[in-house]
Amino acid sequence: MLNDLNYIVGSQGIRTGSFGFANTPYIDVPSGAGTYGYVEFFKHADNYVTVKIYSELDFSIFLNRFVLGSGTWVLSTWDRLH
Repeated sequence: MLNDLNYIVGSQGIRTGSFGFANTPYIDVPSGAGTYGYVEFFKHADNYVTVKIYSELDFSIFLNRFVLGSGTWVLSTWDRLH
């Protein structure tokens, strides 16, 4: 997921948006998110990008962030909002 978001925000210049994923086994999302869900992202002025994942497994919401161009998430474990 991080590679896709770095491409969307960094290479394509899209600062805010969303997309869905279906049967996509991202290895860098929380285990509770599953392979089906919805992603929202927002780039801040200081190159931080906030990411929310809405899981279709149990309707949980996960939150994390990364610095544009980096290869790691800021939080080693995602915050679970619901």
